[in-house]
Amino acid sequence: MIESNGRAALPRLASMPARVSAVLPPPVEMPAPVALPTEAIPPSRAILAAFEQGELIRVQIQVASKKEGGWKPSSLGEFMTREQVVAALDADALRGNKDAGIYMGQNPVRPGLDDQTAAKDEGVAAFRHALVEFDSVPLDQQFATVLATRLPVSAVVYSGGKSLHAWVRVDAPDRETYNQRVAAIHALPLLAGMDKANKNPSRLTRLPGARRGDKVQRVVAIGVGAASWDEWTRTHEQTTPADEPKAEDEERARPFEVLGYDEEAVVFYLNDLRMLRRVKLDELAKADKLRVL
Repeated sequence: MIESNGRAALPRLASMPARVSAVLPPPVEMPAPVALPTEAIPPSRAILAAFEQGELIRVQIQVASKKEGGWKPSSLGEFMTREQVVAALDADALRGNKDAGIYMGQNPVRPGLDDQTAAKDEGVAAFRHALVEFDSVPLDQQFATVLATRLPVSAVVYSGGKSLHAWVRVDAPDRETYNQRVAAIHALPLLAGMDKANKNPSRLTRLPGARRGDKVQRVVAIGVGAASWDEWTRTHEQTTPADEPKAEDEERARPFEVLGYDEEAVVFYLNDLRMLRRVKLDELAKADKLRVL
């Protein structure tokens, strides 16, 4: 409660959780939007940059509509070699649902497995990539944010919808290290608005070159940021999960974080909803806007 006119603030109720962290992190200034490159990059270049010769790739062509809207995979997918995928993309031979587009696995699959196992985390052959995706801000702001992190990114792919997919090259030797590196990515303040579900190695991303409605899941950029994960860790301070308060405690302690600002607005991250909210500067003094936050 705000103290005013000498009136004492209401005492904290016993049922209210104690504040976990008394020190707020400094505001993060959001990078200026960067226009998406218009250069036409062959989709096969992204596959060649992300996978090695002979590796198996899970390609998810069959999809079904969800009750709440959108699309979801309706099968375990097909497992094709890198060379088969490249040849199909170059020949524009991969045809899926024209409204839904086509998905693919972000990491190679171990050969000789049944489809059920190959489509799961235990079927991953190399813990090479982690997926960064968020669609709560415009595309040019998403692209600027990915670039500002300087994370080692094999490819940035436009989903054909509201988001960019960045294939972050973590090159983890095992699952435990993979989890640690994914946690380090999620701890970056600039990426507070990213999809928090993108943590497992068998995660699906969008196949570049596939059509989705009147759009194309096109390659936006190849090989941006640091040259490797090791180079990135040498040049960036890392906030490890152990240094952070537990998520549930942090959310109880405060409903939102101030992520940053520009000349027009302040960007808040809503902890309960796990989404960004942009509020114009001239609206910050309006009580109804603050009540929403």
